Amino acid sequence: LVHFNQDKAEDFVDRLAVVYRYILENRKKELVTVKDELQAAKNMMYLFKERYPDQLNFELRNELKNADKLLVPNALPTMLDCIINNSIISIHKPLTITIDGDGEESYLVIQYTDSQKLSENKYIKKRCKNVHNAFAFFSDRPVIEIKAYGNGFVKLPLLDVNDRI
Repeated sequence: LVHFNQDKAEDFVDRLAVVYRYILENRKKELVTVKDELQAAKNMMYLFKERYPDQLNFELRNELKNADKLLVPNALPTMLDCIINNSIISIHKPLTITIDGDGEESYLVIQYTDSQKLSENKYIKKRCKNVHNAFAFFSDRPVIEIKAYGNGFVKLPLLDVNDRI
């Protein structure tokens, strides 16, 4: 990218710094707003779209709905990273990811085209399990993962301060 488009490369590095700064600033917080997680997800998806320009589609629905609800820090970017790095992505079968801020039953829903790699990366699986465990600490409503009809769904429970067990 640096050799072909220096302006775009500079923007990429700036976004990478924003993502990294977000991770560092929120790693010791217990909960963050959905609004903050969605912004981090947008920045992260910008980076992935540079890597997979014609192979990755990203849509955000109902961004302002439930913006003040809470999530575990870095849960949404982590789940996006796990989905992308565990999927086969090609020009012939692009990966489409939709995040709905007004998901069912007080969940933020990530929907994606299911094209999972045959061999599962243990590191990615562990990161995903860490997100499950983090939500279990704050709520009795679990993170839900479903695969059906060629799509995958990850549902992250939207939390209130009063939800703590």
